[in-house]
Amino acid sequence: MWTTLIQFWEDLEDPLRVTFDGEHRKIYLNPQYAIVRVKQDMYSASKRWLQRRQNLTYLPPIRSIGGDPVGGGQYAGDLYFLTNDWQVVVGHQVAVTGVLYNDNVSISTYSVQSGGGVTASVSSLAYAYNTTGATVPTAAEVATQVWNTNPASLPNNTVGGMVYDTNNNVSNIKITTDNILALSA
Repeated sequence: MWTTLIQFWEDLEDPLRVTFDGEHRKIYLNPQYAIVRVKQDMYSASKRWLQRRQNLTYLPPIRSIGGDPVGGGQYAGDLYFLTNDWQVVVGHQVAVTGVLYNDNVSISTYSVQSGGGVTASVSSLAYAYNTTGATVPTAAEVATQVWNTNPASLPNNTVGGMVYDTNNNVSNIKITTDNILALSA
């Protein structure tokens, strides 16, 4: 009896926006919440859930990377991964904020049931690209190259090639007052 009261008290003291089903490795988004945050409502909640009752007998559902300081008071964006074949079950329309992937690429991150839907929004993240040895042209350089290209040199299956008509004449291109391209032969 006391164990049941303690468990009930934990749930009242720290209600979760999601329900963890360790037996089936499912995270159910509770229907009374229209917004679920990956960091707070799934990742942090999974840590608290694992500490309750006998939940440490289950495999952890989520891991995280990111959050490292990058200088100037800024931090790298957080990324979250479902682990151990866990999946999020969505039975209602919900907005999910944060980046969530599944470690097992053969399992969809979300299992959307009838009537359910996910709108995902992601905050600003820093992405790094390796551009060693690559020269990236400026917008002005790209524009100059486009306008200086002879359409006759382009394949017929491209838009530029189609501008060049069947008589090997360059079609006249006019810009209307609505800034819509109009072609005339």
